[in-house]
Amino acid sequence: MTVKLGTYVSNEALRQALIGAGFRIGRWGDDILKRVKVASKPTAVKIKIVTVAELGFPDGATRIQIYQKALSLGLQLCAAEVGPAMRLQYRDQPKGEWLLIGMEPIIDSNGYPGVFNLASVFGKRWLCSPFAFSDDFWSDFWPANCRWAFRCP
Repeated sequence: MTVKLGTYVSNEALRQALIGAGFRIGRWGDDILKRVKVASKPTAVKIKIVTVAELGFPDGATRIQIYQKALSLGLQLCAAEVGPAMRLQYRDQPKGEWLLIGMEPIIDSNGYPGVFNLASVFGKRWLCSPFAFSDDFWSDFWPANCRWAFRCP
């Protein structure tokens, strides 16, 4: 999958495009969207989607373990803009799919780290943000079937 970045002049313009296209934005997703820096010029990035199991963790793993393994395989973390840009471009996301963006977490207004999550649930397509704590927190464990998007070199 290829995602186009830099097509909106600001994160607010990107937010308005999402709303205008009928996508839902979760509260925490909206919070970190306000902190996204958009690319200054149009560019395309190639994205690879992998499950936690495909990365070698059949019993699940923490975000840090997932990132370390992805990086060791030559994948790269995505720019934060990939989340909302991919949400706009991934209109045929299958029902029930959740897709996390492998990115540097953004601290929300409550001081919690979050990453973007593209979800297709309850008949709607969402841009959300689950918490992305470090290994010290129980909520950072992701099951084997969880799908993550990383940038290809």
